[in-house]
Amino acid sequence: MIIELKQTTNVSADRLWQVFGEQYPDISKWSRGVYASKPRDGIAPNGAPFLGRICETSFGKLTETIERYEPGQRAITYLVKGEKMPPFVKRMENNWHFRDLGNGSSEIAMRLNGKLSFPFNILMGWMMKLQLKKDLATNIEDLIYFAENERPHPKKDQADASPKARKAREAFV
Repeated sequence: MIIELKQTTNVSADRLWQVFGEQYPDISKWSRGVYASKPRDGIAPNGAPFLGRICETSFGKLTETIERYEPGQRAITYLVKGEKMPPFVKRMENNWHFRDLGNGSSEIAMRLNGKLSFPFNILMGWMMKLQLKKDLATNIEDLIYFAENERPHPKKDQADASPKARKAREAFV
């Protein structure tokens, strides 16, 4: 299962990288699908400032491990594992790249590569792809809004006020 999203924005690639790459553990400040987040302890790969992050999300608790971190290229790749991820999900890898287009504009390129075991890749893959594509597009929208306005999207406040989000934050360790 592969999901690729690209979006052009009037936010500079450097600003997007600052929010997404340099402040990687702080995704809960701007993503409405992430209720709480913190850096993972451990030795970070390839000079990354973090091993990864732990997030309490609308999908439950996720643990992310950085595999590639290239500030000069404004690129990051990380593996995602979730407590509630079904056992037929064998691997979930996400790649982000922020490309400068000049005049303060940039392109966000995101590629999620999910490995699902047979026959679930056929039976469930299409449903997962639809939901993940929608959620990832929302994440890009939230990133752009935060990078432009230095505050979260107004819908983030609504998401954080939900009983599910409050409960997740209280249980987050």
